[in-house]
Amino acid sequence: MKPVATILSVAALAVVFIVPADALETPSHDFEGAGISAVASGPFPATLPDIQAQVLTPSCALSFCHGAGMAGGMNLEDGNSYSNLVGAPSLVNPGATRVIPFDPDNSFLICKLEACPTIVGSQMPLIGGPLGQDVIDVIRTWILIGAPETPPVSVDPESWGRVKSSYR
Repeated sequence: MKPVATILSVAALAVVFIVPADALETPSHDFEGAGISAVASGPFPATLPDIQAQVLTPSCALSFCHGAGMAGGMNLEDGNSYSNLVGAPSLVNPGATRVIPFDPDNSFLICKLEACPTIVGSQMPLIGGPLGQDVIDVIRTWILIGAPETPPVSVDPESWGRVKSSYR
């Protein structure tokens, strides 16, 4: 049993010393050379966990709005927002989809946030007034990169090669 524990300890130390610290941070990922980064130039990264923490939970997932009350049949509480947004049909605008991955211009969520000319209902969020364009741009970027449920993971290829070779 002792050799197994020793091997596991050595492997754990190898990962700690081989993988650079910045590889464990939120990555900036270039999507197919398009220059689109998950680390937004806006006020926070364009990831669902950051959008949830910065926008959805404090501004939308209130009990009387898109929390337990599920206005418009939409629950935006943490753990529910992805399935209620991405690929989900709008109940207030039949034929519209709340979030269409890679297509923010045709996502009804953006229409509701920017008060587009074809909006059905009120501009969102109702509480606290409209979001700043810099915040909406973060949400646009998230949709543009495919509206992933979890942030993309990026590892430096040189470091990853060293990690892989240590397991051969």
